[in-house]
Amino acid sequence: MKNFEKRTIILAIVSFCVFLPVLANHSLIPDWTLYLQNHYTFIHIILELASTLIVFTIVLLGIFFYKYSSTLPAIILAGSFIATGVFDLFHTLTYKGLANDIDDNSFTFSNLFWVSARFTESIALLLVIFLPKKRTSDGITKNTFIAFSLYAIFISLLIFLKSESFPVLFQNGSPTLLKNSLEYLFALLHVTVLIRGLFLYKSSGKREYLFLVAGACLLMLSSILFASYENYYDQKNFLGHIFKIIGYFYLFRAVIILLGERPYETVKVLSEKYSRLLDTVVEGIYGTDLDGRLIFINASGTKMLGYREDELIKRKLHPLIHHTKADGTRHFEEDCVISNTSRTGLSHHVHEDCFWRKDGTPVPVEFFTRPILEGKNRVGTVVTFFDISQRKQLEVLQNKQNLLDLEIDLAVSVQQSLLSAGNDSSDLKNIGVVSKPYKKLNGDFYAFVQQPEGMTIAIADVCGKGIPAAIQMTMMKFAMEANRKPPLILEDVNRFFAKYMDHYSFITMLVGFYNQGTRTFSYSSAGHEPALLYKSGKDEFIELTTGDPIIGIHNEFVYQSKDIQLEEGDYLLLYTDGIIEKKNNKIDNNDVLREAVRKADLKMPVQHIADSMFEAIRDYHGQGVHDDQTLIVVRA
Repeated sequence: MKNFEKRTIILAIVSFCVFLPVLANHSLIPDWTLYLQNHYTFIHIILELASTLIVFTIVLLGIFFYKYSSTLPAIILAGSFIATGVFDLFHTLTYKGLANDIDDNSFTFSNLFWVSARFTESIALLLVIFLPKKRTSDGITKNTFIAFSLYAIFISLLIFLKSESFPVLFQNGSPTLLKNSLEYLFALLHVTVLIRGLFLYKSSGKREYLFLVAGACLLMLSSILFASYENYYDQKNFLGHIFKIIGYFYLFRAVIILLGERPYETVKVLSEKYSRLLDTVVEGIYGTDLDGRLIFINASGTKMLGYREDELIKRKLHPLIHHTKADGTRHFEEDCVISNTSRTGLSHHVHEDCFWRKDGTPVPVEFFTRPILEGKNRVGTVVTFFDISQRKQLEVLQNKQNLLDLEIDLAVSVQQSLLSAGNDSSDLKNIGVVSKPYKKLNGDFYAFVQQPEGMTIAIADVCGKGIPAAIQMTMMKFAMEANRKPPLILEDVNRFFAKYMDHYSFITMLVGFYNQGTRTFSYSSAGHEPALLYKSGKDEFIELTTGDPIIGIHNEFVYQSKDIQLEEGDYLLLYTDGIIEKKNNKIDNNDVLREAVRKADLKMPVQHIADSMFEAIRDYHGQGVHDDQTLIVVRA
């Protein structure tokens, strides 16, 4: 058995235990009748005001909550209590015992209002318990309240103006037969409500019916006591008022469930069902009524806006989250497309706008609006919105990247012009070169400078890539244009690098001068990979290096120079470490280059030989190339 059922049964037992001895004229409290006689007016006023307060509280519940539960029984109960409350209040105010002037006609107004209140309340309970629980429109609900208000005014005026036309209800200090008969009628009506309520509770198990049963039971006992007392100071009269107050309280409990709890329980079930669906999506989704007040919002929406759901429900949303534009200007509600959706029925898609979080920070959003329809009627707006902060950040980064790409493209163009300058000379017919950057900008440098006696050839590998490397290459190109000997070129580059460039970067470089007439190759190296001289007639290789350190170690270093004599048909191979170094390979040698030149068709033009060698080297590396690669082939 449920707790509220136990409490109701206990109440019924206690009520009957108090009711029966009082009904049998047994005094519960000695000398209580004398006390009542001396203080009756005060006690009567307190009891009547207490019951009137409960009645008007029920009315207020009906007025405040009818929009959420416009069921016909609930509205009739709340509306009828407008009249019941008015009649009970006038019953109290017209009680002439305040002046101790009790005679046969003293209580005409008071008793007429009393009977009117009991009649109205009894008939209303019958309607509540027998009418179907169907919903009503707002118009019917408001008209019901108006009708009962007019009914209260009409009966009150009738009593005040025509009281002498009504039968006598109290005579010689005691109620008349008519009044007692009416009280028994009211008791019978309450019994009908009680029986019907028990049946409905048994079939449905809804608490409001049990509370209606408890209220009807207490009001039944109250009516029986009012029908059996002999004078105003009788304990039955006093206990009848007590039972009436408790009975009204249980009706108040029933009204709370009918108008408040029951609708919200239904809403809660639906809300939980749809909330589970809404909370599965990452987009923020909320709905507003025609006044812009929030109806629902999903978890993603509250998270993006920084509010709890209970902080937003039934509040106008525009002043909270859409009051100001991104530029700081005021955003008027009449200009808001979200508000206009409910009024016009038009859907909208806004690519970029601004909502405001609870902490006052803006959140850039993209949103869609759709009208909420019930049949053909617009009842609100649903909004789906996305936080586009990340997208905007990506757009900013993309713009920066586009600008950087443009600068890099310009640098690439300058670099390519720099590297290709002078490479169309007829003196380069015995030189082939392949240079492939790992990224757009090449960290490898090569150059050919024609001089009267021969050709200056340089190859370098700049630590780091990108624009700084391109700047360093420009400096090396200028150094070569001075037509100085290889060691002096390295010394110029070294001094410039040590003075102006970052100490944490470095350059490896090999510069040589090839005299085509004498086939002599004079070279200097700053820590670069050894050049290879391939003696094709003997099928042997000679590594060319000086053992000097890389550029940037010491700003006044003096680089040495070496000479080697080439024979017709020999091949000179200059390269960067990207040609020979293979990822995850601990062996660092130039065997792949030796193998590639042996497999090449040396009868072909030099550029064709360089290309075929590079293809073989590419096959060796596969997809594991992570460095710039440059190869220069010179045929003697």
